[in-house]
Amino acid sequence: DISIFGETLKAEDVEFVTDYRYATVLTFENCFNVDIAGMTLGHTDMSECEGDVLGFSGCGEVTINQADLYGCGVYGITATSYCSDFYVSGTDIRDCSDGPLYITEGLGDFVFFDCNLYSSDGYAYYEKTPESSLEFYNCSFGRRETEYFMFHEDVYAEECAWEEGAYGNFVCGSGDRRICKTGRIGFGEGRTGQAGRAAWRRSVS
Repeated sequence: DISIFGETLKAEDVEFVTDYRYATVLTFENCFNVDIAGMTLGHTDMSECEGDVLGFSGCGEVTINQADLYGCGVYGITATSYCSDFYVSGTDIRDCSDGPLYITEGLGDFVFFDCNLYSSDGYAYYEKTPESSLEFYNCSFGRRETEYFMFHEDVYAEECAWEEGAYGNFVCGSGDRRICKTGRIGFGEGRTGQAGRAAWRRSVS
């Protein structure tokens, strides 16, 4: 078990940074029950980086709450090598050089609630697997963050907003496969959404 908390649980009060552009700010390998809350994480040099902000490999039951993850990290959050069950709430992911998220080989739910993903130079990348889901609730997105998701029929969004002029379309809901246009939108029940909400309630109870 690993818990890293800012004393006030306000992201602006605690900053965890690195001067090394080639280093990931925090890296976790084969860790379970990880809690990160109330802090800002990033690189001091906002130009070009080769390291991410948070990197996870083979990790599970990860909770990130009230955080501010900023570039120039290549990605805000990377989850590779069979990570499972990530719950991210009240968190900003911004100004990353390649995109806010990079998720591959997932084994569980990746759920984002009340998060803002914006001002990155690229899009979030998600490699769908039979065992994983990617879901967003009451989140907001910038122009490019969901560009890649136009190719996914299984990324779920509910009560989310997009910046005007956002690239591409967002395919939402596992049942109706509606195309969600830019703007403030609400969606009905879907199998994926129901599972994500249940998992989210368990994580915060």
